[in-house]
Amino acid sequence: MNVTQIFAIAKKEIKLNFRFKWNYFGDAILQPLRFVILFSVVYSGFFLSGAKEIGGITQTNFISFLILGSLVHTFFSFGFNIFKTKFINEKYWQTILSFLVAPVHRLKLVIGIGLSELPRLGIILVIFLGIAYLITPIAFAKLLLVILIIFLAFLGTLGVSLIIGAFSLANEDTLFAFSYIYWGWTFLSCLYYPLSSLPRFLHLAVRINPIYHCIEFIRELWLGLSGTTAVHLCFIIPFAILAPVIGVYLFNKIIKKIGITGY
Repeated sequence: MNVTQIFAIAKKEIKLNFRFKWNYFGDAILQPLRFVILFSVVYSGFFLSGAKEIGGITQTNFISFLILGSLVHTFFSFGFNIFKTKFINEKYWQTILSFLVAPVHRLKLVIGIGLSELPRLGIILVIFLGIAYLITPIAFAKLLLVILIIFLAFLGTLGVSLIIGAFSLANEDTLFAFSYIYWGWTFLSCLYYPLSSLPRFLHLAVRINPIYHCIEFIRELWLGLSGTTAVHLCFIIPFAILAPVIGVYLFNKIIKKIGITGY
């Protein structure tokens, strides 16, 4: 794979993102922080009322539990929406045709766009993992594995995002459906609450969700919660590999069949 093209895409996108630096970084940090604050109030009230634990969450580990969930949520959210936002902007600027006809494999586009998000996602990663580490220190090897799992989840989500990006080019009138999908997927990922807090009829949907397995594996590594590593990896690794490949395939099919509308 020609990494020169990948880095060229990343460099171009970083320059665009850095036009308004304060908003670029400030908004990114606010996103995970607000959910940590919101759910911290909920859990604090829960434990102040006399409760001891819920699904392995206790008064001593709930802050780390929320920080890790919010961190994965941030990577998932940015990855899920990135191509939709980018392609709509490219249509508005009337540069989308030149962008798409460039002789660059779509998989390189996925990786290049993903790399362009590293400046702000990297800062969020350092800040929130740093806080979690101060509260609950872990071995360095486990810390590296946590970071790897987060980026595997991000890579898989980028593949899904490319499909959404195709619909943003072909028919923007369908994009509301992906907002419902996003919130449903987030709800079934148990990012801020344990699986046991959900109705049992939803458990199967949660257990086939790769983002759920990402956050569960991370929490097991960090907080010592019980689980099965092999099961988690059976969902995480195929998601990271297959989602970008399927995303590229469907993107090409949708654009070839429908084309670009509203340009």
